[in-house]
Amino acid sequence: MKKIIISVVALAVIIGLAVLYKQRAPISGFSKSGGVKIVTSIYPLEEIARNVGGEKANVIRITPNGVEPHDYEPTPEDIATLQSAQLVLVNGAGMESWSEKIKPDLEKQGVKVLNLTQTISLSDMIANSKGQIDPHIWLNPQIFQKEIDAVRDALISLNRSNASVYTENAKRYSMEIATLDAQISEGLKSCALNDFITTHDAFEYLAMRYHLTPHGIVGFSPDEEPTPRAIAELSTLARKQKIKHILVEPLGNDKFAKTLAKEAGAQTLTLNPIEGLTADETKQGATYQTLMKKNLDTLRTALSCK
Repeated sequence: MKKIIISVVALAVIIGLAVLYKQRAPISGFSKSGGVKIVTSIYPLEEIARNVGGEKANVIRITPNGVEPHDYEPTPEDIATLQSAQLVLVNGAGMESWSEKIKPDLEKQGVKVLNLTQTISLSDMIANSKGQIDPHIWLNPQIFQKEIDAVRDALISLNRSNASVYTENAKRYSMEIATLDAQISEGLKSCALNDFITTHDAFEYLAMRYHLTPHGIVGFSPDEEPTPRAIAELSTLARKQKIKHILVEPLGNDKFAKTLAKEAGAQTLTLNPIEGLTADETKQGATYQTLMKKNLDTLRTALSCK
């Protein structure tokens, strides 16, 4: 309770500083003058916003490259940028601990806040034994397509004069994702293994879509620490199932995965939850599609696919 109170007070201070910042300095984050001003919390939502909005949207992502989104707290400058937006896209379901705290303040200022997990049917959602919702919905391309539709509708509600642009962009992008989905399905249809082990439970939606069985070393949050018993049980599973690869993340802590790999006599490979981008991925022009295709390559190796 004390930690929660401190967090709320800290956010209130940040919001207060943001107001001062907004009064004293212009917001320079938006790079062009035209289009709906959109701020996104995480990379997958930025990707959707840019593809659907096209030239009729001005998009900023506040979580910096190389930063684990679960841990990020917005700066006063970030809060000021959020307050200057017309549309804020957040994932929800615990991905951004700050989003629900600042939402009332943003809405009072006329900013539309769209929580993408709240646009998805409950039948598509995955929860753990504690009833906590898995936030990593974008890793199922079919759910990702539903997010595309939700962002399209939000943009049309804010800028009806460009409804045809957003509709055509969303249709094109959704078709690209459908092609990607088919490629992944084809690539994973004939594999020797069905089980895979990851750093944390970020891949439940991907596994559900392609009929695989994931095992996270820790739960939905990468900040958790596994018990020695959990490591031992996964080591036993790896040896029993002949799992030769433990899958780590580009932005996560791989300490426990490396410990498990050593105990199980396995190697490590990178499987990307696509929560954010590294600096190198940005330089290389990585996209949701290219990163998902790399994930396909990783899974084909880890699962010994033909």
